Amino acid sequence: MFLQFEPLRALPDSKLQWSDSMCGSPIIIDNGAYECRAGYALQPKPYLCFRNFIFRPRMSKTPLVGNDIAEPDAVAHLLKSPFMDGLLTSVDVQEHVFDHIFDRLSVQSSSVDHPVVINEVLCNPKVCRSPELTELLFETYCVPQLAFYVDGLAAYYENTCKVSTSSASSPQVSECLVISLGHQNTHLIPLIPNLTDGLTPFQPLFSAARRLHVGGAHISWLLQRFLQLKYTCHTERLTFGLAEYLIHNFGSVATNYRQDLNQWREQGYRDSHALKVQLPFVQSTMDELNAAADRKRAQSMRMQHLHRRRHIDQLDTACLRLNKLLALEDLFDQPDSPDSLSANEASISIKRELARLDLHNHAELVQEIKVLQSTITRLEQQIASCPSPNPAVPGSTLCEEPTAGSEGHKTELLDFSILADLSSNLDTLRAAMNEATGRHKRAFELLGSLAVPAAVQTQMIATPFPTDSKLSDSKLKQRIRLAHELESNKGSDFLVSCRICYPLPIFCLLLSRSGV
Repeated sequence: MFLQFEPLRALPDSKLQWSDSMCGSPIIIDNGAYECRAGYALQPKPYLCFRNFIFRPRMSKTPLVGNDIAEPDAVAHLLKSPFMDGLLTSVDVQEHVFDHIFDRLSVQSSSVDHPVVINEVLCNPKVCRSPELTELLFETYCVPQLAFYVDGLAAYYENTCKVSTSSASSPQVSECLVISLGHQNTHLIPLIPNLTDGLTPFQPLFSAARRLHVGGAHISWLLQRFLQLKYTCHTERLTFGLAEYLIHNFGSVATNYRQDLNQWREQGYRDSHALKVQLPFVQSTMDELNAAADRKRAQSMRMQHLHRRRHIDQLDTACLRLNKLLALEDLFDQPDSPDSLSANEASISIKRELARLDLHNHAELVQEIKVLQSTITRLEQQIASCPSPNPAVPGSTLCEEPTAGSEGHKTELLDFSILADLSSNLDTLRAAMNEATGRHKRAFELLGSLAVPAAVQTQMIATPFPTDSKLSDSKLKQRIRLAHELESNKGSDFLVSCRICYPLPIFCLLLSRSGV
């Protein structure tokens, strides 16, 4: 069996067309925790049937009740119910439900001029019935009469005793057990024949009745959890509303559970009785599929590039350590000579280097070299297998050299010694520092920050150093004061040695004070 499931949209309840026969007719209200049903006593079926909760929109003064909420699953966290654990606790919410019922039943008068018969839970606490609920019906709605009933006992009377009463023979009632399965609770009520009076043919034993805190909501929740555990990829789509729909429309009570279980173990019976549910699905367009494929491809390339960079870093680290180990091994292989250190001093130096490299003897050194060589070979193979993000991006600068004919990565080294020659020409130095970009400019700033005192470094970190065209008067005065303090504390020798490392405004000030 195949089922195409679509989320059900509730239709608002319409008003009942009034007729004169409804005057004075009692209003029956089945006020359940899950569903509320209401209608006139002269009707064979209830006219209203809606979920018993309300929703107050943000921009609306009046709340929405039951079927007036188009998509209750979308606002499930904002719904309010008059019940909590099967007991009526929110009378203010129940008042909105009563307003909705009496309005849709087309009550003509300002007050409810109809007797009201409403159900309640078995052994309902007095605080849940009076004074809030009775005062609400008598004082707010001015109902002339009010009666309460228990739904499980009323259903038993309707289905057994009423049929027997309509026949010629008197009703025969034997001992039985009524199981009333509710939304949040289940009641077990034993019944015995009533031999004392003729009001009812049965008499419930309330002292032997039991209440179980398991109801239809728990069954739906259990089915939802089973489906989510079995179909983990559809966890978000397997909603509580879908589980309720399946339970209410396709669920049944097994008369012989073990026999039914043995039947479901057979492959043929399972294939013929299985229910296949198609969840709501929107077919993606070709553009969306292409975009998803592009995103997946880009993510895959990004991960490959990250792995390549990580392998290159590991390769550089391994090469550095291998070079240190090879240099240390050369010390072991050097022959003793008169010009070299004594044997004792050489042994102490070698032990110191071994300890610095976390080694203890020559055997561990040789073993570490072999391990690093195999690691470097493995990393080179992994780097070669990963596609390069850019053909111009080089490999490891420590272990790989550009081949002949290939355009390797050219590293331009900044020779700061030329600044000593440029110190005699202020304009030439300013032009050289202004033309510096990228890592050269960062190198200028780094050397300048390392040359100045801690107070000036703190100031440079807090506020980035601007050009002389953007230098304010207050900052210029402050830096002039710092230069005066630096000159008085360190002397002219320190100024001459550090002039090539200062940023441009302070450097100009130092040149002017030193007479250059």
